[in-house]
Amino acid sequence: MLRRLAELLPAGVHVTVVADRGFGDQKLYGVLTEELKFDFAIRFRGNIGVTAADGEARTAAEWVGAGGRARTLRGAMVTADDYPVATVVCVQARGMKEPWCLAASTTDTPARALINLYPRRWAIECGLRDAKDIRFGMGWDRCMSAPRSGVTVFG
Repeated sequence: MLRRLAELLPAGVHVTVVADRGFGDQKLYGVLTEELKFDFAIRFRGNIGVTAADGEARTAAEWVGAGGRARTLRGAMVTADDYPVATVVCVQARGMKEPWCLAASTTDTPARALINLYPRRWAIECGLRDAKDIRFGMGWDRCMSAPRSGVTVFG
């Protein structure tokens, strides 16, 4: 789907993919930046290894600053494979069950801007969930299960 999107976009359109932990995969990071030329801000699990540019290694959750404050690592590496990413941001706001650990493809975006992208993704997800509901939305669940010819719907 992302490859098709890249084909259809007019020149000069900038894309940033914001995704949840289920998409936190170093293979996807490479496809987005190297093949599609998209930026990304993708959450990943707190138990994933993160190595700072100076070589210090910890789990992502252990990089969260004192009191849950955001810690930003530029030029970090993630996973046991030490896959390079431009930025890692780890934060745990009051009331969060788990920290947000974000891998990002840019070094010039401030940590606060990256952190603010993630809740926008959640708002879109809630809107789609509601739209699929037959009682309160448009009933997309029924449409998605109906036979289609030549159309792929992602939910």
